[in-house]
Amino acid sequence: MTLPKWATTVTSLSKTLALIIFITFSIIGFFLGVRYQQIVDMSKDSSLVISSTHSGDKGCTLEAKICPDGTTVGRIGPKCEFAPCPTPINQIFCGDSCVKK
Repeated sequence: MTLPKWATTVTSLSKTLALIIFITFSIIGFFLGVRYQQIVDMSKDSSLVISSTHSGDKGCTLEAKICPDGTTVGRIGPKCEFAPCPTPINQIFCGDSCVKK
């Protein structure tokens, strides 16, 4: 099927229209990207808080502390302090080397 000549001819009107569409989409994409980045930055700044079902209780932020053995502990209690790191039960510390029981 052959297209008519008016549909395949590049005119100054078609060039102008293509330029306007290209610039418009570029500007819209830029502003949408800026808005998206603002939303992402706001979600990173706000700390997640565990909600409580009991009235008067407060929630603690969802942070983790990495213990020397590689495990992680979260915040607990009314003061939202980090839980103590677990102590190895099956090891006896003997200076530089350890012996398992």
